[in-house]
Amino acid sequence: MKKFLFLFAAALPLACGDDDQDAIDYDYVIFGDYYGECTTDCVHIYKLEANNTYSDATKMYPSRTAPYEGDYQLLDENIYDEMKDLLDIIPYGALKSHDTTIGEPDAGDWGGIYLAVSVNGEVDYWFIDKKEENLPDNLKPLLAKINEKLLYLSNHEN
Repeated sequence: MKKFLFLFAAALPLACGDDDQDAIDYDYVIFGDYYGECTTDCVHIYKLEANNTYSDATKMYPSRTAPYEGDYQLLDENIYDEMKDLLDIIPYGALKSHDTTIGEPDAGDWGGIYLAVSVNGEVDYWFIDKKEENLPDNLKPLLAKINEKLLYLSNHEN
């Protein structure tokens, strides 16, 4: 029995998937959605940084060639409390294994998700399909959480 417990304890770290990792200390996270075939209120981008939530005032359709540069305005301090659990669900390791574009974001007028993270000054960004069936299973919870946060922000933004 002792040998079994020893072998089990030794093998446990090997059984954990690549997405099982220590919490990431993000410099910031930028997330939001965008719609190309839209006439008004088409881009919603937010930034989480230093226990604050910011809303982008430029509302420009994100470029696929560089990280999004916004003009961020501080939102009510209580909003961050509703946003901070997003940081825990970002599958950073899994995202890093993907190209910048995941699925076919905004290809059929269903919009796309923009996500950027800065870790130790290094910025990675992705354009993620909003159509769930176009995503790998390990990214579907992230899509659901971002959509949940965007709905909350649309109802509570200053």
